[in-house]
Amino acid sequence: MEFTLIPRLVLNNENIIFLIIANVFFGIVTVPGIRLYYNYRRFSINKEFVITYNTIKLVDTATNLIIELNINDIETIELHTNELATKLPWSFYQYFCFTDKFKKRIVVTSFIMDISDLWMDSLARKISSEKLKRFDSTYSIIAR
Repeated sequence: MEFTLIPRLVLNNENIIFLIIANVFFGIVTVPGIRLYYNYRRFSINKEFVITYNTIKLVDTATNLIIELNINDIETIELHTNELATKLPWSFYQYFCFTDKFKKRIVVTSFIMDISDLWMDSLARKISSEKLKRFDSTYSIIAR
């Protein structure tokens, strides 16, 4: 839309205010989506989420960093989702966090695994669903 509006408005000396308002509107819609995408990508790229019988671990294949939680030590599972059902590109982003009693934390984004996949896994049934807490927000921005 920008490429068609700029030549028409500038060459025809029409109202430049409309062009500025259109740029601000598209910036408001686009900038949060780009920020969310790169934030999710940072927490997802080169990551492997591994569920074993007694542990859950997140392996960073780029740095060989392994965060491992014992299933019995997990205190909370936080599910962060978008509260608005919209057609915006970031409306499907979600993530969940495992936190153990030693305050170690594993963040799993929707690019790696969905929370419904976790509950369908037979090995993960050792984790009680009572520990699951749901948080709805307009932008599900991953915070450390």
